[in-house]
Amino acid sequence: MKKTLLLASAGILLGGMTVAQAQVTLLVSADTYLVNDFDADASLAHGTDTSMEIRSLRDRRMHILYFRFDLSGVTGDLSDATISLNATSSKKNGTVQFHGILDGALGGQGENWDESTLVYNNAAGFSPTYPGQYVATSDLSAILATVDMSDGAPGLYSTTATTTMDDFLAADTNGMVTFAALYTGPNGNARYVFSTKEADAALSAQLNLPYATAVPEPATVAFFLGGFSLLLVLYRRRSR
Repeated sequence: MKKTLLLASAGILLGGMTVAQAQVTLLVSADTYLVNDFDADASLAHGTDTSMEIRSLRDRRMHILYFRFDLSGVTGDLSDATISLNATSSKKNGTVQFHGILDGALGGQGENWDESTLVYNNAAGFSPTYPGQYVATSDLSAILATVDMSDGAPGLYSTTATTTMDDFLAADTNGMVTFAALYTGPNGNARYVFSTKEADAALSAQLNLPYATAVPEPATVAFFLGGFSLLLVLYRRRSR
């Protein structure tokens, strides 16, 4: 009976180390927005702001979201991923498009950028140009996903799953992925404001991975291995 109980306890401990396949939701590790604006200082970084915004008015202002996720805590199937953003303000009906920044861009700037110093003129994926416009470089991927914004309707907005997003995540080589989101038309004074992690981490941008598996924290692994080792010692003593 005691042997059975010990083995059952070991099974529970080992079972606890196996994370069931379920949706993994990642919060951003860095978020900001890039400003290429006739009326604003394009050299100012916005990584500590409590909101980030998309703006578009041709030849006047172009504001672009820029945010990063750390994939090192997940493993397995990354397909059917979606991005969710919490809009605190939405002005104009329109479609926001999401791009990825390719690995190794600008000598690693695509993964290792610092939100406290990143601005439009040094961000991977974009080339300095006339205010209110943007020029994409080869570091910017094709459109990975889109989301339709509604005028005067704040709230949670999410992209839908696409094969281009699947391919982008599958090609990742360093466990870090950066996205840029912008509005390209039709022309008009579009403005969409979103929460950042500085305002509320729970309301910041999210990467939803429906088939991925969370990697156990090292402390959790150590706890279960320590418990199993203790049970093994007890089992050997009782077997003598």
